[in-house]
Amino acid sequence: MTACAQCRQRKVRCSGGPGACDACKRLNFACSSAQSPSQIPLVSAIANSSSRMTRRRIGRACDPCHARRARCSGDSPSCTRCIEFDLQCHYSLSVRQYKAAERRRKHPEILEAPHDQAASSGTDVAELDTPSTVDDSTLSPKVAAHNNLDELLGCDSSTVRRHIDAFFEYIYPVPTFNFLHRADFIRQYSSGEAPPALLLAVCGAASRFLPDRAERTALTISWIDRSESIILRSLGRFEVVHVQTMMILLNFRAGNHQMGKATHLLALASRAAYMLKLNKEDSGLPFVTQESRRRLMWSIYTSDRFSAGGISEFILCPTSSIHIQLPCRERYFEFDTAVSTEHLRDKERSKSELSLSAFILRILDVRSQILQYTKGLLEAQSIPEQYMFQSFEKDLQDIYESIPNELLFSARGFEVRAYSPTRINFLALHLYWHHCHCELYRILNPGYREALPTELIERTSPEFVAYAQSSCLRHALAIGDMISSTYHLVNGVYISDYALGVNLYQASCAILYACHREKLDPEIARGYFNAFIETLKRFSEYFPKFNIYLDDIQNMLKSIDKPDEISQDDSSIQPSINDQEPSSRARHVLEQTLELNRSRPIQPDSLNRIDFTGHVDGMAPLDHTVMDPAAGFHIDGHSEQIAQHPTAFTFEGQESLFWPYEQVDNTLTGNYEDFGWDPHQTILWDWADALPRFS
Repeated sequence: MTACAQCRQRKVRCSGGPGACDACKRLNFACSSAQSPSQIPLVSAIANSSSRMTRRRIGRACDPCHARRARCSGDSPSCTRCIEFDLQCHYSLSVRQYKAAERRRKHPEILEAPHDQAASSGTDVAELDTPSTVDDSTLSPKVAAHNNLDELLGCDSSTVRRHIDAFFEYIYPVPTFNFLHRADFIRQYSSGEAPPALLLAVCGAASRFLPDRAERTALTISWIDRSESIILRSLGRFEVVHVQTMMILLNFRAGNHQMGKATHLLALASRAAYMLKLNKEDSGLPFVTQESRRRLMWSIYTSDRFSAGGISEFILCPTSSIHIQLPCRERYFEFDTAVSTEHLRDKERSKSELSLSAFILRILDVRSQILQYTKGLLEAQSIPEQYMFQSFEKDLQDIYESIPNELLFSARGFEVRAYSPTRINFLALHLYWHHCHCELYRILNPGYREALPTELIERTSPEFVAYAQSSCLRHALAIGDMISSTYHLVNGVYISDYALGVNLYQASCAILYACHREKLDPEIARGYFNAFIETLKRFSEYFPKFNIYLDDIQNMLKSIDKPDEISQDDSSIQPSINDQEPSSRARHVLEQTLELNRSRPIQPDSLNRIDFTGHVDGMAPLDHTVMDPAAGFHIDGHSEQIAQHPTAFTFEGQESLFWPYEQVDNTLTGNYEDFGWDPHQTILWDWADALPRFS
């Protein structure tokens, strides 16, 4: 039996003539067996013909034919054999199609391929082409960068660009989130190569600063959730882009007071950073890549210090493990100009190449040491040593003196930056410097929640106590002076660092305390409170839950204007930590920080430099205690009265700047109300209860 030309060309079994063979009949080919010899073309001619026959095969045999290993016609809805034997014809998905369907079911954010859509829509399986091989890397955020990123976000490219620009305008300048290179990221987006998870996180985090944020709330949440889902599915792979995405997601979660998710994201990011060796230099990489890795590691380090709040058990990134340079200035990073900078604790310090973020890192390093020291005093119930205070003050002063002249704070310095993103870093640098002083001094202010017990303060040198109390007020007044002199210079977002709310609140408490002790003119206090209130009104547009601080500062202002109308019921009560048994105070700090992760805010800075003579440039000399670091402690003015009146009052004493006041994340601890916990009660100073004691 001679096979027909068609079957020989296709290399399949041929049933032969007479007439057309079965295979050609089934595939509707013009079988050569049914043609006259003169009409039969040569096999070589068939193989070389430009009109070469297509290989026709059914996509998949039906289940009954497959089970009996019988030939299936592939017809739909029933094949010829099933009709002939009265069988129920059913086509199951191929292994490849089944896996694709499972991926769509488990990960709906991955776009469906056209052949998958056809299969899921009930299209005849026999009409589908064989799908191409799908690699397992489809699940990777990088490979899942869809051809159309705009379709991924569900909006047009102009809207996406507005979100990207907002990110670099308001989030990038915050000291802990300046690790993305703007030009490279925009280039990746424009070419469709931007990692989807990172793009979703960037747009989601930036959306709060756009005018139409209220209309895009649901879309924003979907972006963040989708980005988080992609990252959590990729935990088995360590990539820098994953760590970058986690830190931006952390920014969004912390800004929305979702403590549980933010805490876990920080832990995952820190572990991945060490696996990627971001804590060490890699000279083989291009400069921009090196600098981006450094900044990412410093971002994790800073966030870790904010959240730990000086409690050693909570520190994820020990300083001894960081072996990288400090961030360089923005112009070098932006234009890919390689430079070398100093390390965190280098003794020899220059004023040339360090950025604002680098100086902030050094200040926050001292802050961490201060908090660890004061926590140790609280746990050991010991009297503070004066030389330790002098040492910390010297460290802060050394940092201050190393700041270049163009970065020193002045009204003009802020004014020229008012419409530039650099105003945020510029302001933060001086905020943190003053805040560190306040955190150092407040341990000797009786009644503050993180202060030493009254009996220990009474056993401390009166001159030392008087100096600490007056210095705390002095720096709080500098904060008020800075805010009142600059907040009106910016019409939009004054500052996008969500620590600002608690900063202003802490300064307000110190000013109110001094005002009711007749240490400050009420008219001066009123001016500061009004500036704080106006600032927080705008701030709460982007971080709505900070309204609690706004409301309480308004009540503070009322207590100055109409003190008779203020009662204990006007503010939430946070009992002083000194009201507890001494043996339980250290445990209280650990438990409260663990369960609530309270934020210890940074004090806003002064527009003017403060010297150690108690004088603030641009203001009348304040009647406060003065200390010369080299000469020890002494009293002047009314500081002796401060030492003689250790009035007890509670104070906002949150340890972690990073987490805002009300992190109600039910996914972590359930409904706090079930445990009798009121989030407002944990952070507000019970100043209404303390006012009667001032008289």
